[in-house]
Amino acid sequence: MTAVNKRLRDGSRPGQSLVEMALVLPLLMILLVGVVDVGRAMFAKIAITNASREGARYASRYPTYSTKIREAVELELEANGLEPTDVDLQVSFDPENSPPRLGDEVTVALAYPYDMILGGILGMGPIDIGAATRMIVVNIVE
Repeated sequence: MTAVNKRLRDGSRPGQSLVEMALVLPLLMILLVGVVDVGRAMFAKIAITNASREGARYASRYPTYSTKIREAVELELEANGLEPTDVDLQVSFDPENSPPRLGDEVTVALAYPYDMILGGILGMGPIDIGAATRMIVVNIVE
């Protein structure tokens, strides 16, 4: 008796595991890419939050140096591997005094378009990841 006839009589089917793998592998790959995407998005969220904190920290000490506030945010984004030219940065003071005074609140808000791997496969556009940080103006340098 040959080995093939013996396997057929035992109820095994040649190629069954190959077909099962062909059906399950795409789902596993989509799940894996989704997990990687979520991890990258969490990293980007942490980097955006840190950049908004750095901008707010700089703005609380030097509120009249708007270009230096942007540079502080861009340096933090570059240090984390994100493209600083893509970020939408807004700096606002409450109350809106000109110039800002000690004790005013400064808010640095960032919005960053995040491109997902799975979103590119599914035809979705980038999603905005944002963060805002509020601090008190503690120093005025003219």
